[in-house]
Amino acid sequence: MTTAPTSSTELDDLLARAERLTPAEANLLRAEVASIRQAATEARARVVDLEGEKERAIRWAVHLEGDHRRQENRADEAREQARVATVAALNLQQQTPDKAHRTLDRIRQATSWSAVWIALGQYYGLSAEQAGTEARSRRIGVEIRAERTEKKLRALVAELETSLRDRIADAIRAATCPGECEGAAYCEHGRFQPTVWDDNGQPVEVGISGPPDRIAAIHADALAKETL
Repeated sequence: MTTAPTSSTELDDLLARAERLTPAEANLLRAEVASIRQAATEARARVVDLEGEKERAIRWAVHLEGDHRRQENRADEAREQARVATVAALNLQQQTPDKAHRTLDRIRQATSWSAVWIALGQYYGLSAEQAGTEARSRRIGVEIRAERTEKKLRALVAELETSLRDRIADAIRAATCPGECEGAAYCEHGRFQPTVWDDNGQPVEVGISGPPDRIAAIHADALAKETL
């Protein structure tokens, strides 16, 4: 049995000797050399694949370790929350009905949010200072929300007033001027007649006179028509 060459030099020597062999022997030798080179190439590729698998395995192990630590942290947090809840439940069990009734009486008699929160704080084991801080925080929050709501309402009212004034102005212009004269661009400076429309849809100009109520009624009618 012939030992397979293991280096490029040995392969080259085999190829050089192949020149002294018969054509059939040379072809067999060349085929064997090509097969050996192909096997070496595949072996190197397999080594690269194995290295890649090794890196992926390492990364996956690191990921699993980190996930395990995160699960342990979540478990610790859950245990702490359970402990706090248990302590709170035990404290509530120790509260007597008489104390609860006294707290309710103080809440009913309270005249401010501070007094309410102080009573509740004492019931749940807070100091007067802690309860007062909570009361001030709640009061400030309510005041901030009320101020924001008031600003929004004022802005909405201003927007509605502006829109209404614009619509009234448009309605009065439509009621007093058809916009077909040469001075239409100066409507805000002149006195014009109200417009009355005939059956053919053409404007007919008439004079407007009479008491203020009559003039206001004409303008209101024009505004109502424009709105509808």
